[in-house]
Amino acid sequence: MRIGDLILHPVSDGTFIARPEYFGRHLWPGAHPEFFSRGHAAWLPIGCFLVRAGDRLVLIDAGLGPDVLQLPHGMHLAGGQLLTGLRGPGVTAGDVTDVVCSHFHADHVGWLFGPDAKPVFPQAAIWFGSADWHHFVARGHDMRTHIREGFRAAADSARLQPIDQDTTITAGITALLAPGHTPGHLCVVISSGQQRALLLGMPSPARSSSTNPPGTRWATSTPRGRPHPRTPVA
Repeated sequence: MRIGDLILHPVSDGTFIARPEYFGRHLWPGAHPEFFSRGHAAWLPIGCFLVRAGDRLVLIDAGLGPDVLQLPHGMHLAGGQLLTGLRGPGVTAGDVTDVVCSHFHADHVGWLFGPDAKPVFPQAAIWFGSADWHHFVARGHDMRTHIREGFRAAADSARLQPIDQDTTITAGITALLAPGHTPGHLCVVISSGQQRALLLGMPSPARSSSTNPPGTRWATSTPRGRPHPRTPVA
């Protein structure tokens, strides 16, 4: 997909088998049979995106990694396909210059560090909402041990780029603070010329890990000007 001068590649790390219960109690079991069409489940991709922006290769989210995560109500996530998927557009882990993590849930950080806590993307800066660091890394909430240890080992290095305000990653890629799903959740705007795409980094609606009211700040905080044609992506 082309967004002006930028190229956006969707890449899946695997599958999320979701059931109606994931979307809240308001959704009765027989709702949307076209969506929950196989075994009363929805088979959703664990979505990541690669953006080619000039000399930068920016990965948005890092999937679950080679792992299976069991969830209540017979749901589970099965990952491990991201590096294989990157071969489609001709990219290796060593080519990635930046990784932007929308948030620190397991299915968005799984390929950041290997089982030895060493970086999987050795040349990449890692961008993330600073409030997620305090919640998941410093306080130890709901994060695989090797991912937490990888973050802690890199804590004093320039490769980690915590964000506490709306931030331009590179020309055409902007991370917007959107706390609610997690304390440090980010949305990412891909913009070039008169075209723009918004990457939410989560299914909507989705459950929250934050103590903030959900939807605290989902609208763009960039100055409002002439409307852009917008491509909804995630």
